[in-house]
Order: sequence, then C-alpha cells, then structure tokens
Amino acid sequence: MLLPRLSDEERHKLQALKAVVKAALSHIPGLGEGIKSYEAYQRSKCDLYVRNWLIALEDRIDDIKVLFSDEWLRTDEGQQYVRKLFACVADAELEDKHQLFANAFISGIRDKQLPYPQKLKFVDMLRQLSYDALLVLDEMHQLYAKDAYVPGKPDPGIPPSPITTDRVIEQLKGQFNPYRIESALCEMAAYGLFSRWDSWRDYGDGTLRSMHSISSKGEAGYYTEFTVRFVEFIQGKKTVKSQNPGTRDVIQK
Repeated sequence: MLLPRLSDEERHKLQALKAVVKAALSHIPGLGEGIKSYEAYQRSKCDLYVRNWLIALEDRIDDIKVLFSDEWLRTDEGQQYVRKLFACVADAELEDKHQLFANAFISGIRDKQLPYPQKLKFVDMLRQLSYDALLVLDEMHQLYAKDAYVPGKPDPGIPPSPITTDRVIEQLKGQFNPYRIESALCEMAAYGLFSRWDSWRDYGDGTLRSMHSISSKGEAGYYTEFTVRFVEFIQGKKTVKSQNPGTRDVIQK
C-alpha cells in the first residue's frame, strides 16, 4: 500500500515542527546519534509517522519548549525516556496511539512524583495494549475512577464494588460488542490494571495492609490508584484529585 503524498502546506508545516523538536533534542546530551538514526530512517515512511505525532503535539508546542529546558532531560534517565518515546513514534504499528504517546511524553517529564521505573512501565503498557482496549478503558475510567482510592482522598468507609465482566458489559453494551469488552478486560487484567485489593496503606508500623479485598481471583477486581495513574499518564491530565496530593500511602520505589 502506497503512503499518501504530503501536500506542500503539510510539508512546510512538518518541516517547521520538526525543526522545533529536533533543535530541542539536539541540546540534550547523548541524543546526537539518535537524531542521525532518525535522519537515516526511510524518510517517506518516517515522515508520515512523525508528522502525525507532531500534529498531536502542535496544540501544546509551547509546553514542549518549556519542558525541553527541564534539568531532568539532562540526566541519564531523562535521555533514555526521550529515546524510548521517540522509538515508539517511529513505529508504524503504533501510529493510532500518537496522541497518547504525545501525552505520555509530556507527563513523563512533568510528573516529578511518579517513580522512573513506573514511567517506563506505563510507556510499555501503552505500547502493548491494543487501541480497542484503550477505548474501553477510557469509558471505564469515567465510570469507576471516582470510586478508586488515591492518597489524600477521604475514605468513604464502604468498599468499592469490584469490577466484573458482566457488570462492564451491561454498562457499556450500547458502545461496544460484548466480546470486544471481554477481550479488552483480559488485556487490561494481564497488565495489572485490576487488583484483588482496592488499596495498600502504610499504617506506620512498618507493614502494609489492604483496606478491602475479594476472596476469589475469578474475574472480579478493583479499579485502583495504579489504574487511575496510568490513565492520567496517557491522557495528560488529572482526573481524580486528592485533598493532600503530597501524601503517599505506599512508599514509591
């Protein structure tokens, strides 16, 4: 299948946007080799993928300029993170997720509390989860995120209702085929997006305890803080706010 040709307007726009991003990248130590590799990539294909990603970033380009001045980008972790995201952008099979990778690119630099290994894990999860599963997850987030416990959020005193396949199918039956929902839930469960425990908390005695749990593995699970943080990471916005964002129930490593 032939790739669509760029119009003159799209070509000029692409070159201007690439100049901004590549200029910023060139100031990050260790990325020169990566940029050369990009230049050597089959241009007709790579231009299309990068163009779509840059279009996804275009509305937030001012934020990108500010973020590229972040000191974290001059660390080994920051350089590795940029290279990892850039590799995702150049992958033809991930083109449908360019907007989400743009959000993850910004979130990874901006979120100073999220541990670095967890940032990498979220990028890997975004890469592996199908776009269809992410669509289902987006709808589920609107239904269940409010019930998830996050640090600093008042405890309602009653356990949240576990998620079951039947429950999700019933609530999303007007938007997705039941088999699509079932398949999406299997994908999400494989990446730990549902848990037998609703939360883990440190009570100050050196041990971690869960507030509520389900007795059987089965197909039920809780929508947890981990799930909330992943969705926020790939959406680039906070959806569940705590009263005291600085608190943490579990020490992050």
